[in-house]
Amino acid sequence: MESGPGLLPPFPGWLIAAYYRWAALLNRLSPWIELDGMRLRVEPSVYKPIQNEVRVAPHVPQGRDVLDVGCGSGVLGLAAASRSASVLAIDLNPAAVRSTERNAQRLGVGNLKVLEGDAGTLDLGGRFGVVLSGPPFSEADLEGVERRWASAPGFTPRLFERASRDWLLDEGVLIVHHMARARSYLEALGRRHGLALTAAHPNHRKGAKLHVLAWLYAQVGLRTTFFVFERIRA
Repeated sequence: MESGPGLLPPFPGWLIAAYYRWAALLNRLSPWIELDGMRLRVEPSVYKPIQNEVRVAPHVPQGRDVLDVGCGSGVLGLAAASRSASVLAIDLNPAAVRSTERNAQRLGVGNLKVLEGDAGTLDLGGRFGVVLSGPPFSEADLEGVERRWASAPGFTPRLFERASRDWLLDEGVLIVHHMARARSYLEALGRRHGLALTAAHPNHRKGAKLHVLAWLYAQVGLRTTFFVFERIRA
């Protein structure tokens, strides 16, 4: 199991798998979540966005084509859709694809398209003005449905590599939602791939309901940030 500075500790695989089974049970019992007026339904094997990820919207430049990598419930792409020309959301997990499609239909979002598969191997049809992603806070090498939740080890380094090399326009921005303490780790990844951290927007405020969910989903104390990267100019 892999862990980098700023990631959660490398918990044993069996413990992480047990956690995801617990989270899936909670999702079955209560599949809905409302974030700043956006109501989403999340399937059992999909990460529930309880860190107020919907607040990415103000940090997305207007009028650009957006790529949402590892879309899960669709929260980042859906939040960005009203400011964007188009949104392409991608996930390996068929349940995540269904969740995103149905949430988009329910919310009347017509400029979002969802693809199932690995963003690294799919033909995306071009480059994007914005790449969004909420990587896993702890990367684990799991099997089956749990693998789709946790992602394979190395997700975040690959995200930076592919965003810089293949996905971003020259003037594009990469927005990563991650734990605040991952800043130095993400900055180093950015520099390695020619991307500079240009802004960091704390995403710490939560209402009472999200605080309760943080307890239930064992995410108490997590402080997250939207990290914005742009290409390093010569």
